[in-house]
Amino acid sequence: MKKRDYNLDLIKFIAIIATISIHVLSAGSRADLFSKTWIFFVFSGSLFRFCVPVFCMCAGYLLYTKEKIDFKSIYKKIFKFFVYFILAELMYRMISCYYVKFVFNGAVSFEAIKKDILEGNFKDHLYYIFIIIFIYSFAPVCNKFVKNEKGELKYLLGLWIFVSLTLVFIINLFNIKVLSIFRLYNLSGAYNYVLFALFGAYINKYKDKFLDKNFFYYFLGFFISYLFIVYLTISRSVEKFNSYIWDNSNILIFGSSFTLFVMCMKIKIKNNFIKKFLEVLSKNIFGIYIFHVIFTDYINIFKLEYINFDAWRKLFIIIIEIGLVFILSFALTFILKTIYEKILKKIFLKIER
Repeated sequence: MKKRDYNLDLIKFIAIIATISIHVLSAGSRADLFSKTWIFFVFSGSLFRFCVPVFCMCAGYLLYTKEKIDFKSIYKKIFKFFVYFILAELMYRMISCYYVKFVFNGAVSFEAIKKDILEGNFKDHLYYIFIIIFIYSFAPVCNKFVKNEKGELKYLLGLWIFVSLTLVFIINLFNIKVLSIFRLYNLSGAYNYVLFALFGAYINKYKDKFLDKNFFYYFLGFFISYLFIVYLTISRSVEKFNSYIWDNSNILIFGSSFTLFVMCMKIKIKNNFIKKFLEVLSKNIFGIYIFHVIFTDYINIFKLEYINFDAWRKLFIIIIEIGLVFILSFALTFILKTIYEKILKKIFLKIER
């Protein structure tokens, strides 16, 4: 049996805390430009932009380096993720109807819901399920490539980092018209996430090479990437908040994701309690991601967010909110998973027999 990688569990833990933090802090985007609240929002929000790329790297780190890829299990996984998406979207629709009817005393319009669904509008954070489906869809090809490559992967990833994450980013950032032909290659959608996953596999395959380097260099890389994200976000926000740097895969997001990933890989985890906690958490991470927006929505709807950061004590309230959302999401996931494992799974197996 393959030894568990607790460092990977640690990375997932940091990534889910970053995800929750982004959603708790999002209220700061409504603050006046260059106010203390807005500045705090930019500095804190810029710190956590690594979350989705890091999740993708974790997926590729394991999936694209497996000894054998079973096509049947891949198809089953993809089907399961589609089912999870439908169930999650249905759950959030029901919660939304509850808020409309009982909190805002409005009328639920099923025609509007139908139109919304037909137009492909769904709960924003659920887009991550489609990223995972995309990563799994490429698993047979990427797994074979990673196993058999003799240096080609380094070339492919280098090309991706230079063209898509750096060159296209610079062209769009500074609107360099003479190089606008390269915008033809601005495929900034799901393919970037597959390449983040592929980069995770590359780190796994050549792990020793990355771990040999000094921790300080990775920390410095993370800090420099973070400062540039902050600087460019502030400098580009002239009349209104400009989230271009945050919303697009680019060399700065890559820099913070890659350096954080390797820093976590270098940490020695010896405490058995921490190991057990990280293992249990990792097994519930997908559910925490799906359910945490239930609680961040509650905070926003009932105006419990603290978007006035003039007083430092408010910072502790934000930390408490992030912690509570994490704990409640973790508890809900754990309870539902236990109910499924102990009761529903047995019922389904009996029906199949």
